[in-house]
Amino acid sequence: MPPRAPLLALLALPLLSTAALAQRTLPDPSYTVINNTGQTLEMLFASPVGSHDWGHDRLGSEPVPSGTSRLVRLDPRDGCRYDLRAVFRDGTVQDMRNTNTCAARSYRLGPAAPPPEPRLELRNAGREPIVAAFVSPAGAGDWGMDQLDVHPLPPGRSFRLELPPGACRYDVKVLYADSASEERRGLDLCASPAVRFP
Repeated sequence: MPPRAPLLALLALPLLSTAALAQRTLPDPSYTVINNTGQTLEMLFASPVGSHDWGHDRLGSEPVPSGTSRLVRLDPRDGCRYDLRAVFRDGTVQDMRNTNTCAARSYRLGPAAPPPEPRLELRNAGREPIVAAFVSPAGAGDWGMDQLDVHPLPPGRSFRLELPPGACRYDVKVLYADSASEERRGLDLCASPAVRFP
């Protein structure tokens, strides 16, 4: 009767080969981090989504100066979805949640996008002069002060008003020389600043 140990080893060989093949075909979640923040990136954490622990610093003892990049190796067995945390020299922390690192091969760290800059380009397309124009955040309930700096705004003329950065939705109301008024509500003045009355 043959010894059992060699027989068991022969039986296990196909299983080991299959496991090794499966590991080789897993998508690679490794990615390149590009630091364009103006700050040195001191630490970088990547933990599988759902984990309650950030784990170890993926940069080790090698920070990433601004204007440089670094390849971050991740284990394919942990999948593709990660929560990422970048910690900068000044203590600033930037989190990126539920990130598919298999799909995006690089991540650019940089300043936050500037807030949207709404503006109003009001055109009098009617026959009556516009004598007042009011602009308020959508749903504010208070029209505030007259914003028109051309009194009156003649037919065929336009008026431009820069609005505070941030919110895009505004209500606009105009008063005509004949005392009639007209309103437009919920306008997206970031995407479509040109507004014609009537």
